[in-house]
Amino acid sequence: MKHIFTLLLRKIYPGRRDYPAIPAGAGGYFFPATYLLFAAYFLIGIFGRFPWKADEPYSFSIVWNILRQGEWLVPYVAGDPFLEKPPLMFWLGALFAKAWPGTAAYESSRLAVVLCISVTVGSLLWAAACLHRERQRGRRCPLPLMPTRAVWQLSALALLVGTLGLAEHVHKFTADLGQMAGAALALAALAAGIARCAVPVESTPLSLPPGKVPGNNTAGGAAPVESTPLSLPPGIAFGAGTGIAFLSKGLLVAGIAGLSLMCCLALLPAFRRRGGLRFALAALLAALPFALPWPLALYLREPELFMQWFWVNNVGRFAGFTELGGHDNPLSNRLLSLMAGGAPLSFLLLAGLAGAAVRTVSGRCRRQRLYRLLHRRPAYAAVLIFLTVGLGTLISSASMRGIYLLPLYPAMALAALPLVVRRHRRGTEFGVRLMRWVGIERSGLGRTVLQWSTGGRTAMERSAPRRTEPRCAALCRIINALCVALLALILITWHQLSRHGEPLLLRMLWPGVGRVFPQFFMLQTHWLLQGAAVALVVLWWRVIRARNEVRLLMSWSAGLAMLWVTAFLLLMPWFDAARSYRTTFQALTPLVIQGNCLSTDGLGESELGLLHYVTGRAGTRIYAGWSGEGDGVTFNDSSLRCNLRLVQDSLKNPGKNLPPDWREIWRGHRPADANGFILYRRNGGDISSRDAGSLSDQDAGSILSRDKCGMSGRSENDLTRRNGSDS
Repeated sequence: MKHIFTLLLRKIYPGRRDYPAIPAGAGGYFFPATYLLFAAYFLIGIFGRFPWKADEPYSFSIVWNILRQGEWLVPYVAGDPFLEKPPLMFWLGALFAKAWPGTAAYESSRLAVVLCISVTVGSLLWAAACLHRERQRGRRCPLPLMPTRAVWQLSALALLVGTLGLAEHVHKFTADLGQMAGAALALAALAAGIARCAVPVESTPLSLPPGKVPGNNTAGGAAPVESTPLSLPPGIAFGAGTGIAFLSKGLLVAGIAGLSLMCCLALLPAFRRRGGLRFALAALLAALPFALPWPLALYLREPELFMQWFWVNNVGRFAGFTELGGHDNPLSNRLLSLMAGGAPLSFLLLAGLAGAAVRTVSGRCRRQRLYRLLHRRPAYAAVLIFLTVGLGTLISSASMRGIYLLPLYPAMALAALPLVVRRHRRGTEFGVRLMRWVGIERSGLGRTVLQWSTGGRTAMERSAPRRTEPRCAALCRIINALCVALLALILITWHQLSRHGEPLLLRMLWPGVGRVFPQFFMLQTHWLLQGAAVALVVLWWRVIRARNEVRLLMSWSAGLAMLWVTAFLLLMPWFDAARSYRTTFQALTPLVIQGNCLSTDGLGESELGLLHYVTGRAGTRIYAGWSGEGDGVTFNDSSLRCNLRLVQDSLKNPGKNLPPDWREIWRGHRPADANGFILYRRNGGDISSRDAGSLSDQDAGSILSRDKCGMSGRSENDLTRRNGSDS
């Protein structure tokens, strides 16, 4: 009888069984205001400043060398090859700089950052839509009150924006942004391809088991409902994303994506049966145009540089036989960086993992739960596999820095999404199922009963349990009050710097502010920036006033975005003076152009790149090697012919002693730096370029031994120090 009644309902209502969508949020302004605020968060902070350490200066230096020399194959920093990263991000920056020649190169090249952020955000929204569609399909009775796809997408973006470690790196021109964009595209394509494997049980009768339909009898009973076979576009997008990540940073994300795909083929039966191998083949063919041409061309032209890139900077970093950036990071620091940089996502995922462990120990987590995850939620399982493989790879690697977590932040946001967007109350769920079984869910009576049972609240409000609403509201008020207090501190600091040139209140609250920012700085801002800051504060206020199911998440993410954009709109010149080397190297320019050549000691790629860009003089390292300050052991013979030497050292207690015939002629530093630069000139021993070639081996040997004796006071750690740590 129940089967016949269900078939009659299908004849009466041939369309989709979903209830008409109820507008979510408080009014039509909620979604546009939130997206505008998040867009401002991603854009403000990219432009209007000089390159900042630690990775942006040498990235821009590579772009500048491409523009000057036309060398597109081998990246160069200050005249030396730099083979730590492939050149895709630098190619994009050079193309944008060529397209806008009237703008400063370090500004126009940052349009590549905007492109990478756009790809990342678009891929994240695509993946969130796939997870939402899979969640609807996986339910035996899709509920009309389930959060809409727009809510899921906005929540995923809010989780990404609210990640603390994202703000430090997402606004800089670095190769890691290209890697993050490629990883997000590959993850979204993997989720989109695997989501097609979920059985579309929303069209099956409620009385039959999932995957069975009446009238299709076979020898073994009812035939299962087949889902749409995997199509080639997701596989092509997966391969393209993997190739983009490879050509931006190297083998890290490419290896993570490949291992994740193999794990999905092994663990997800539906993906393996319904075209998983075809998906993998399409991905491989799409990745080849990114993975083959540049390494092959580099190997054919410069085999030694190819081995430097592949063996030293990729295999060596992972295995640990090369001491480059992040090689001495212990496991405790890595876990702390993961928890602090990934907060609050890391804490949400840790809480979910702890809950799963408790259910497993208590016996409530049966094997059916794992079966349901792998068969009914294969796309979400793929996200968890990608995240697990990525975290395991990073933790097991011999080198790790905080910026290496960027490609995993989208996966962490998608994995934490079901923990944030809550489902409906069980009573409402049972009532909706009962009305659907009777057949009155689309009638006027059903709508009236549904509205009466939910108290007339909106869809987003109905999905949150009532018993948690007071607790959630209290947390929202605490977060909003903290944001208001920090906003007041930003405004007072802006007013004091504009009028008095000193951050009096900030110095009172934070005595060590002088070690980070200049204490005396006359701030000048434009009225347009002030008006934009006011408008974004109004947007933030409208967002947090909306009553919806994710208002706690919105209070955190929107508050963080508002504080970021307000601080950078009002205090950007102050931040730039503390973190850029522009004024320092501009003061050095008249002195270095007088010598025939300039040797450097202690300067990494970032300082060498900006020195070359600002002064026009490429420094020559005193040690041989292509990374950081050189190998720290082998002296560079070409530096012996220089009559100027620029040393980066502590200004109060210099630890680098030079021979007596070197005389200090200048020193400078950033306003808030304890370490700075000291310029020395050789007394009575200036070697002109005309006489440089006439030095005999004996003379060069004497100069070399004299320099070695002069620097004997340097510690062993200083000799082997490498560039690459965060500033």
